Amino acid sequence: MSRSVTGMSVCSGVAVGPALVYLQQLPKQTLGSLASRAHIPQQQQRFLDAIAHLIAIYEKRLSQLPLDSVKLQTQAQLLEATLLWLDDEDMQQCVLDTIEQYQLTAVAAIDHVYSTHAAEIAAIADPYLASRSHDIRALGQRLCLYLSGQTTDITDIESPVILCCQDLSPGDFMLLDLTNIMGLVLRQCGLTSHTVILARSAGIPCLINCDFIAEGLSSGQNIMIDSQHQQLIIEPEDWRQQDNIAWRAAQLANQARYEHERLIPCQTLDGHAIKLRANVGNQQDIDNSRELQSEGIGLLRTELMFINALSLTDETVQFDAYYQAVMSLQGAMLTIRTLDVGADKPLKAISLGHEDNPALGMRGIRYTLRHQEVLMPQLRALLRAAHFGPISVMFPMLSQFEELDDLLDCLELAKAQLTALKHPFGELRLGLVIETPAAAMMLPALLPKLAFISIGTNDLNQYLHGADRGHPQLSAQFPILNPALLALMNTILQQAQHAGVDCGICGELASAPQATALLMGMGFSEFSVSLDCFGAIKSNILSLRLEDCRDLASSALSLPSLNALTACLNNFNHQAGLSNLSQ
Repeated sequence: MSRSVTGMSVCSGVAVGPALVYLQQLPKQTLGSLASRAHIPQQQQRFLDAIAHLIAIYEKRLSQLPLDSVKLQTQAQLLEATLLWLDDEDMQQCVLDTIEQYQLTAVAAIDHVYSTHAAEIAAIADPYLASRSHDIRALGQRLCLYLSGQTTDITDIESPVILCCQDLSPGDFMLLDLTNIMGLVLRQCGLTSHTVILARSAGIPCLINCDFIAEGLSSGQNIMIDSQHQQLIIEPEDWRQQDNIAWRAAQLANQARYEHERLIPCQTLDGHAIKLRANVGNQQDIDNSRELQSEGIGLLRTELMFINALSLTDETVQFDAYYQAVMSLQGAMLTIRTLDVGADKPLKAISLGHEDNPALGMRGIRYTLRHQEVLMPQLRALLRAAHFGPISVMFPMLSQFEELDDLLDCLELAKAQLTALKHPFGELRLGLVIETPAAAMMLPALLPKLAFISIGTNDLNQYLHGADRGHPQLSAQFPILNPALLALMNTILQQAQHAGVDCGICGELASAPQATALLMGMGFSEFSVSLDCFGAIKSNILSLRLEDCRDLASSALSLPSLNALTACLNNFNHQAGLSNLSQ
């Protein structure tokens, strides 16, 4: 008999297949277990066998990576570094000696040695070296999991599965072989986490905040992600699968319509042009956006492009990535957000240390302004790439007027350095991501220095409500579409229009099909959206009259209640005949 678990759907679609439960949790008794002296050679051999097993897995995964994009190059670098650590003779000898000296099991010795080594590296003053501690600790955990009978490694999934995890970091997601990932179920994850953003970009059906552990789900069981009803079905009956076949058929019909509309200019029924661009995180995303006939890139998240890079100080590596991106766009605008590290966006190359409240800590330009060794190579690489095509650059997490002045000074210094080196460079179109209430309040003073702004609705909503966007309960209680955020966005837009500065939206609200009419009615004409929602958003734009959207905005912006706003939008969208609101 089937059982269902409620979650939150963040990427539409249906997936049916075997579950792969990957929890990365060691039985507590394995860590403190002692081996008798007679068993020491056996435990030492078990450790060496585990090393050989993981080396074989990583070498195989490395051989499968076609190194034709920056994304895959950074994955290869990470795998190569992992292989070096696995093959480190000093580390291996330390574990072997620990097993013999303290009569520990292989699992207990690995946990002790790798955790100790990770803690020592984390204490190093050099932030680049300190950032390696996480990788070493994770590698030790994978060795322990293998020896404890949990043989699955997410880099070595060889057949199609629905991956079920407690959580999954963006870095781990990028190591997955997505050809074998039918769907993704996360027990704890925020709606706007970057793992969710990556899953949506890849078009993988995904449920979050879904407690499959409470239902006793185990690997191998047949499960179904039902995005329509936001449920995970364990051992689904035939009728459930048949019911979703009809829903999938409707989705396929939508996809066929999107393909038909792909080459049609993006404008409303009454002839108002709308700029529709794409949110991307790597070169493959950029190539896919060209297939969708995007009018360029509205947000390139550079922290995702280099999420597994071992260093962020190599200007040449960054220039090569931006050059490839700008050339592939053939004159269309490339909008790049400078490094936005911190909170739910950890990077392999950076160690931020412990923060009691990382969402309010060293994020975005707060970090890069304090670490010129990271900021300056990126600015120089961007300027050099701008010599070959149009690039807009926007800075994240600004909340003080002085920060913008400091950034502009850094940009002038980068130009002077390139001039001294006789490197050609182009001019950058300068902008800000408006994602703090302080930036919104300071906007009249900031706008004269800018060519454009883009509203980052995810963080702006988080800081406006004082509610962690990654919190499973609060992300549902304070949805991205709400009266307070809309009122603030309306003020931001009016101020930008008064100053003659372009104002668009790059946050997840732009990718919500149910919000398209309202946002256009408010006056927004530039949207940057996730790839999986691109067709739905464009289809809505083509189906709507701007005059009707303005009437909707006039009514909706006067509503103080979340329930009243939701009802107003649902009624309008239903009457407009929009059928693709479940993206």
